[in-house]
Amino acid sequence: MIKYAIILAAGANRRMGSTWCPKALLPLRQSSSEVSGEAGKCANFFSRHVSFLKQQGIDRIFVITRECDRAAFEIHASSRVEIVTSRFSDLQVGSSLSLLCGLEAFCARVTSRAGLLVMDADIVYEKALMDELWSRCGESQLFVIDRVAGDIEEVRVYGRSPAEPILIGKGLPPTLTADMVLLGESLGMIYLAPSEQEQCAALIRWLAGEPPWNRGFGFSGSQSEHEEVWQYLFNLGRLGVEQLPGSLLFAECDSIDDYAHIQTKVFPAITTRDSASFE
Repeated sequence: MIKYAIILAAGANRRMGSTWCPKALLPLRQSSSEVSGEAGKCANFFSRHVSFLKQQGIDRIFVITRECDRAAFEIHASSRVEIVTSRFSDLQVGSSLSLLCGLEAFCARVTSRAGLLVMDADIVYEKALMDELWSRCGESQLFVIDRVAGDIEEVRVYGRSPAEPILIGKGLPPTLTADMVLLGESLGMIYLAPSEQEQCAALIRWLAGEPPWNRGFGFSGSQSEHEEVWQYLFNLGRLGVEQLPGSLLFAECDSIDDYAHIQTKVFPAITTRDSASFE
């Protein structure tokens, strides 16, 4: 059973422009129309994550942010939500080092062996997707949705089967994936069983190092993204893939265009489905 979660919210948000707030705190409704049910009370990406995780019985949520964004997240802090400032806030680093900060905070606060959900902050999904995910957590696994839209920003996963994933990434060319099965688009949600948590932290320290003091041995070094960590865990046979139905609503916010699409198309559809589930 999962009792803890890490939300990665330390991105610099460069593609959204310098005047935008952290993506996780962007409002998800522009109109003042009322939406019934619990989903209608959630005003942004982040507050939806917290609401749904609490409903699933999560004991503690570790939110990783940059120092300059910490104050914006503090309003959400509580006995169950801890805001953790990345110790790499002054550097331009990839998300793997944000994940390392989350794992360090988790290990420092939690002494018992417990399952852990890692998730990106800039995603939006219907409540039914989280319910479905929760019912399928077992061994360490990366969750994908069983569909793709063709967007070049999609993080796709390929393999021989869900039990044997091989590649994860954006823009993977057909010459590399021709003999593999397309397993779906990564949801940016990963369940780590206790047996993989220490391996994950060790991998990040090897890949990305401890900037600025120690250089990592990975090709991307301190710029390493967390997808690279999952790639290595695939290779080690320590991380599988769990496919969620393609009918579930999900979107990632990478750009201003993505945000507009979420506001006008995706989120209205999500609130309709969420409202129905609470009736």
